[in-house]
Amino acid sequence: MKPVDSHCHLHADELSHFRNRARQEAVEELEFVVDAGLDPETNQQVLALADQSSQVVPAVGLHPTRTEVFDSVGKVVDQIEEAEAAAVGEVGMDFHHVTDEEMRSRQREVFERLLEVAEREGLPVVCHTRNAEDEVLDVLANSGVEAYLHCFNGRPELAQEAVDRGYMVGVGPSLEWSSRAQEVAQTVPMDNLLVETDSPYIGDKPTDVLSVCNLLRSIKGGSAVDGVPFLDRLARNASEFFSRDL
Repeated sequence: MKPVDSHCHLHADELSHFRNRARQEAVEELEFVVDAGLDPETNQQVLALADQSSQVVPAVGLHPTRTEVFDSVGKVVDQIEEAEAAAVGEVGMDFHHVTDEEMRSRQREVFERLLEVAEREGLPVVCHTRNAEDEVLDVLANSGVEAYLHCFNGRPELAQEAVDRGYMVGVGPSLEWSSRAQEVAQTVPMDNLLVETDSPYIGDKPTDVLSVCNLLRSIKGGSAVDGVPFLDRLARNASEFFSRDL
């Protein structure tokens, strides 16, 4: 099998060339990519592209740094309920960019509301956790959703807590330079790992996930897991989480 980019943002201007490749079903390097919306406008772009390409799996959400459109959460709820998205995301909490305590409380309210909708709709959730890993896990503890902690950079013991709850944990291009990301990759078993680029914000493009896979392989020290080829295991993880046949 080929890799899956489990988290990217194809609506970004920097990825216009890749969008065109996807529309032509010409992304031969990957099984599929998961395109995550950030707000009502980008959610619509994500859904439209997924309608045009079988290689794009859509997730719709409201990013925790899009504080200026938090009042549009009702529109996002409608999109989740009415569209055929594979997941709710990108949602969560961010204490790196958002420092105001009142707005952090608002983040939590929006996150909790979207988790309720995801649980009601039976959809998994793609979570942003930057500098708010403890808080995100605290909120998730009150929900029954399947969760994916994308580009997780929390303490290894929090990664282990996520694994104990059955969550998926994402690793990306930061494996090349971040000792914390490397610790997370070492801590999380293969069955709970997803690979991603978060392009164009961390990786440049979705096909950079090939390099992420190579970095992860070197950390994990093997080419197979219980007899299953390394790339096959990662692709199956994404397939199972996003309910997408390979």
